[in-house]
Amino acid sequence: KDPKGVAQAVDALLESGLSMDPALVKAAVQAHEKALKSAAGAKGLMTSKADFAAVNEALARMIASADQEKFFKLLTAFPGNADLQMQLYKENNPAEAQAAYQAFEKLTQAVKASSTNGASPF
Repeated sequence: KDPKGVAQAVDALLESGLSMDPALVKAAVQAHEKALKSAAGAKGLMTSKADFAAVNEALARMIASADQEKFFKLLTAFPGNADLQMQLYKENNPAEAQAAYQAFEKLTQAVKASSTNGASPF
C-alpha cells in the first residue's frame, strides 16, 4: 500500500544494521539458526530454553552495539508497524508483555553499560 514508506523503512533498517558490530550481528544470526534448527525437530516447534536465552542475549548484545537513534527509528519506520505492535500487545497478557519488554530492555542496557564499545563480544 505504501511502497515509498517501505523503501524508506528498509533504508532505516540498513542504516541501523550498518551501525552494529558485525561480529555481534553474525552471532545473533547464528543463535537464531541454532534455535530454529532445534525447534524444527521438537514437538510443537518449540526451541529449548537455553537456545531461547541465547537468542535473547545475542539480540541484546547486537542492539546494544547499534547507534541508538538509528535503532529506535525502526520502531515506527515501517508503515503500519505501530498498529501491528499494539494489536500483538492487546492479544497477550499486558502485564506479562510489559514485564518481558522491560526485562529485555534491562538486559540490553546492562550489556551496553558493561562494555567499552557499546556491546561485549561473546
